Amino acid sequence: PGTHQSLHWGFDDPAADETDSAMLTFRHVRDQIADTIRTWLATGQSPTH
Repeated sequence: PGTHQSLHWGFDDPAADETDSAMLTFRHVRDQIADTIRTWLATGQSPTH
């Protein structure tokens, strides 16, 4: 019922990083997701990567 908006934001898969810097990769993707959501909420526009 009702209308909805479906969004897809592609992010790198941090679990694919098997190097010693994997934790940094997880944090980077986490920050990208947070920034994307903040931008979307503030502007109503779906950001692109």
